[in-house]
Amino acid sequence: MKIAVTFDDAYKRQYYVAALLASRGIKTTFFVPTCLEKHPVDAEPLLSLQEVKEISRMGHEIGIHGCRHINLSSASYNEVLREVRDSKELLEEATGREVYGFAYPYGFYNSKIIDLVKQYYEYAVTVHLKHIKSCKKLVYTSRIDGHDRYTLCRLAPKSLFYAALKLLSNSAMKAEEVKIILVFHDEEPWLITTMLNIFRKIFNARFYTVKELLG
Repeated sequence: MKIAVTFDDAYKRQYYVAALLASRGIKTTFFVPTCLEKHPVDAEPLLSLQEVKEISRMGHEIGIHGCRHINLSSASYNEVLREVRDSKELLEEATGREVYGFAYPYGFYNSKIIDLVKQYYEYAVTVHLKHIKSCKKLVYTSRIDGHDRYTLCRLAPKSLFYAALKLLSNSAMKAEEVKIILVFHDEEPWLITTMLNIFRKIFNARFYTVKELLG
């Protein structure tokens, strides 16, 4: 099993998680809102661009989670352009590295947003939530095609265990090279490392950045 581990929102505690995972040889992907110092929902402090740069130097992939973490599906074209294009330019200047991936804030997108994202990124991810009906494919067992690359669904921790049970009971799936993309937000570091250890032991899981998983 191949698992791409991702983190959204750039909470301050994720700096410690990044260092912890890097020390264990696990590279992941962090999706960062580039224009915020505090989270717009819970007001928790977020990583600075300097800290993001240091996480990049640890070997992790850095992606964009918009500029202000707004719902793009209800924003104007100019606002979407700022969130998609301008945030990429800002982050690449800060880290000195190219940015390949975009995470739709709150998981919302439409065809016009996808078309714009395609102009600047190699892939885009959403989240698996009950109200997002377009997020159907949670487990990938073959080459991820061009269409899927811009609507990549990610499993939250609770959903991941549900998917694992389905995999264990499906002999056809067990015979395939299963690929899963996992998303964390502000979970405790011990929970993250425990989950990854479980999947490493039970499924012989290997961990990747999203870009590595896509190949």
